[in-house]
Amino acid sequence: MKMSDLARIAGVSKSTVSRALSDSELVTQETRDRIKALAKEHGYRMDARARNFRKRETLTIGVLVPMPSTEQGELPATNPFILEMLGVLADELEKRGHELLFAKHSNRDPSWLREFVETRSVDGVIVLGQNIYHDILNEIALDYRNLVVWGASIPEQNYISVGSDNYLGGKLTAEHLISTGRKHLAFLGNTGCPESMLRYAGFRDTALDKDPEAKVTLIDCPENAHDGGFKTISSLTKNKTNIDGLFAASDMLANRTIQALRSRDIKVPDEMSIVGYDNISSSEYMTPSLSSISQDCKIAGQKLVEKLFDLIEGRDTESEMIPTYLVIRNSSRF
Repeated sequence: MKMSDLARIAGVSKSTVSRALSDSELVTQETRDRIKALAKEHGYRMDARARNFRKRETLTIGVLVPMPSTEQGELPATNPFILEMLGVLADELEKRGHELLFAKHSNRDPSWLREFVETRSVDGVIVLGQNIYHDILNEIALDYRNLVVWGASIPEQNYISVGSDNYLGGKLTAEHLISTGRKHLAFLGNTGCPESMLRYAGFRDTALDKDPEAKVTLIDCPENAHDGGFKTISSLTKNKTNIDGLFAASDMLANRTIQALRSRDIKVPDEMSIVGYDNISSSEYMTPSLSSISQDCKIAGQKLVEKLFDLIEGRDTESEMIPTYLVIRNSSRF
């Protein structure tokens, strides 16, 4: 059946049928309901491709993962947290009739983000992680509305973001480690990234506030290195270290730390307590099971998609922090 046939049966024009099936407010609710009922009765389906062409929609959302290369090489996009997030995003976009276009980039030149936005045919963009790209994201957001970023909320940012409360995550970890008697603490991560910087700040500030005699060491480790930071961690554990509590910026780094400690016969948590960040699904199955700051992928993915479609459909929205809490397991339990 053609639209003209449905229009003849309904006794209206083709444009009225088109508007009714698109829920246009230019057609009364009564007429919309009647035309939809006739379309269902006669098995009429609107040509989605033609409709999308007219509306200039692609039904595709770009999901970008910025992962700049380092001198040590680059880590493939196999971070468990990123993979879990992609799965949630794909499901949420499918519910809205959209497909996911995944793009990873290892170039430290941030201009690739603008190039993607300007040259790729997508209805909107989700960026998973600010990394070193906050400034270019801020610039892009001035001209491009349909952009949402997974990451920290930064003062005077122009783009919408969804993320956990990174400072709170650091605070909760410090409180936990200090409460178990740990005094020589370390943070392992790349503070050049906004999220890690806030995690470290919350961890350091709280530890020194709770115990003025505590020591907090910053161990810079680019998580996107080819070896996932294993060399940095191995160097840390080469000799019996006096560090007795360590907060890793991700569960990946925490797990590699435990492996390195095991190779040096340093027992976790007897000699060193370990806490990670992300609470990936495999955390509870690690040996020992990993204490971690939770940032729920399902909630995160739902919020990212929800806010992106608010922007696409012309509604105002705001940045949001999802619930952030500590899950205590055997790697830091006494």
